[in-house]
Amino acid sequence: MSASDERLQVLQMLAEQRLTRDEAERLLDALDVAAPAAAPARREDPAPASFAGLPCSVGDLIALRGMGVTRGYVDELRAAGLTGFDLGEAVALKGVGVDADYIAALVRAGLTNLDAGQLIALKGCGVDADYVGRVRDAGLGDLDPDELIALRGAGIDPACLRDAAR
Repeated sequence: MSASDERLQVLQMLAEQRLTRDEAERLLDALDVAAPAAAPARREDPAPASFAGLPCSVGDLIALRGMGVTRGYVDELRAAGLTGFDLGEAVALKGVGVDADYIAALVRAGLTNLDAGQLIALKGCGVDADYVGRVRDAGLGDLDPDELIALRGAGIDPACLRDAAR
């Protein structure tokens, strides 16, 4: 097995969470020491490994670990119906607090087929299923995600809309 194959194997084990980041770094450092003197000294990102079926680099793995994104978290997002997202979006989703329960609540409130960017924006500006329901109860009907984000971002309270309509 070549040194690059060994490095890739370490990265794959890290992606599969069979190694911690510290363990992987120690193994990679040991491979650097054991490499022949003629080997290049600089470390390049190897061919992408994968995490939860998504291609990733060492930088991705570090970001995932730093934000607490696990394979279980990615699987929960998928089970809630979110598809077509990448690892950068998974980190952003985790960062703003989107989880499977949040997605399910929005779906019950009538917001379906949301993509990662919409979920990040909705959660980031404070739109939740309760807000969607209060907007609907205020007589605005079914608004799309961008309209809900704009209302919330402008600080519009649905109760004020209902009172103004009377």
